[in-house]
Amino acid sequence: MGKFGWSLPPGVTQRMIDEAFGGDEGPCECCGRDPADCICPECPICHEQGNLKCYEGFGHGHMEFSREQMIGQSKLRIHRLKEQITDEELALQYLEQGEEQCND
Repeated sequence: MGKFGWSLPPGVTQRMIDEAFGGDEGPCECCGRDPADCICPECPICHEQGNLKCYEGFGHGHMEFSREQMIGQSKLRIHRLKEQITDEELALQYLEQGEEQCND
């Protein structure tokens, strides 16, 4: 275990591992909300809710995103980018502290 309480290599987070193995369901890709709070309409063809394949530009694309869905998608992208920045800052901090120890 590392000095910060984890043993993952710099730049690797538990979130990355969860995403790779499908351990974290995460928010709806169509509206950006938690699946329990999804605002997506039911598809008239496949009767699924929150399926990207039902929207224009994806799969059979017969539906269009609503304004609320586009806002949710933007918020989700911003949230993911902020997480990525935090991950990079933590990795950089880890590397810089390791460099300081080598110089001591």
